[in-house]
Amino acid sequence: MPPRLRALYPRFDDFRAVREAVDPGRTFTNTYLELVLGLGA
Repeated sequence: MPPRLRALYPRFDDFRAVREAVDPGRTFTNTYLELVLGLGA
């Protein structure tokens, strides 16, 4: 995740934990999320 984004969204790690719980197969991942949020697959 880009450092600037982490500074703007201090609960980003919470988002990642929820994402892992509700979408472990990455059904809702797309190129935009991978590029902008640095999430990867």
